[in-house]
Amino acid sequence: MLSIIDSLRWLVALILVVLAKFSGFLSRWFHYGNGTALPGYLIERYAKWVLTILTRDISEIIFISGTNGKTTTRAIINHIYTSNGIATISNLGGANIFRGVASAIINNTTWRLQPKHQTLVLEVEEATLPILCDYLCPQTLVLTNVFRDQLDAYGEIDKTLGYFRSAIQKTKPLVIVNADDHKLLECVYDYTGQIYGFSVDSPNKPKFELAKPTSINFTKIFWATNLKTEPERQIFDLIINNNQSYIVHTNLKGIYNVYNILAAISCTYDKFGESVIKTLDTLTPVFGRGELISLGATTINLFLVKNPAGFDQVLTFLHQENQNKPINLVILINDQIADGRDVSWLWDIHLEEFLAKQPLKNLKTGGLRGLDMLLRCQQAGISVTLEDFLPNWQTLLDFCKQQTEPVYILCTYTALLEFRKEINRLVKLKDIDSFGN
Repeated sequence: MLSIIDSLRWLVALILVVLAKFSGFLSRWFHYGNGTALPGYLIERYAKWVLTILTRDISEIIFISGTNGKTTTRAIINHIYTSNGIATISNLGGANIFRGVASAIINNTTWRLQPKHQTLVLEVEEATLPILCDYLCPQTLVLTNVFRDQLDAYGEIDKTLGYFRSAIQKTKPLVIVNADDHKLLECVYDYTGQIYGFSVDSPNKPKFELAKPTSINFTKIFWATNLKTEPERQIFDLIINNNQSYIVHTNLKGIYNVYNILAAISCTYDKFGESVIKTLDTLTPVFGRGELISLGATTINLFLVKNPAGFDQVLTFLHQENQNKPINLVILINDQIADGRDVSWLWDIHLEEFLAKQPLKNLKTGGLRGLDMLLRCQQAGISVTLEDFLPNWQTLLDFCKQQTEPVYILCTYTALLEFRKEINRLVKLKDIDSFGN
């Protein structure tokens, strides 16, 4: 009887995979997205257990979660693996809720329900993490940080920590955690499994959530010191357990990217050793994470911002890049479901501190809540008028075309996707679903 049940489950899984692959094909054919989420909807809606069948022959599973840095960390890990000759299965394009994860697995499954590759590297949205851990068991869980993010979706920060604790309790993985984020460390203080930590020695660290210092007995610690920024790259010293050191060169700039790189190194060093360091100087930005777009005489620098911590880190980076040179700054704020309906977080940005040291040549706002952002800028002491609000994409593109100096565009998630779609009519961009490896 058991074999009959197993056969029926396999048949149901095959039917759902066929339907899912076909729906993904239709999505791309009719240009209704990139096929990074729709195929997995059927699995999420009707049979989550199918993922257990589709991943039972995968030898290595890595999850990356946290408030900020998931996409970039996942991309760096993929880059390290592929640079060392190992292909991965991954949810490219940042599709990190359950259906996005399911789509990634389906798209990399053969018609015989076998994985095309043996390494699964997934970024996982915080609330999705414990649900996914009911069906997949990662050997490694990377936790980047925990900040207040979309309170209308996640609630208070302790709720997010609860998601992390649940996933750890269910799967007992090697946990790789940001050792500078003491609030995050609360979810592993009583964990008896292996814990790797990563840390940055710099006065420009993010303003992590207040928490009591937590003593963790790290199995291994990776930390960066002597950070230096050059015009085209960033350099820092990497220390591992105080007995191994390397000099790291990377094209990804900003202290937040140092954290992302450290997280990726912590995840891959045991497997690849020194070769990990050699691959880091060929990294390129993931879409919307410092992505560079040439338009006429100017270069657009595109940054995703979704909460005060991430916004502040981008502002810090912009000042480090430009110092006293006036810059063109555009801020696009949407409040769709993927962005979070509540935009009160705009008032938690340390905008006044940034303006006290960084001169602006132009400041423009746009998006569904662009006027809210304009008001926030006015309250921060910037002299603005309604003409500084860009009501549509054409006015934004016209503004960019008129500039000869770089334009820095900071935008929420749906604004990022919409802007890339519009500018792609003028400049051919890399497809989102092809980023990351």
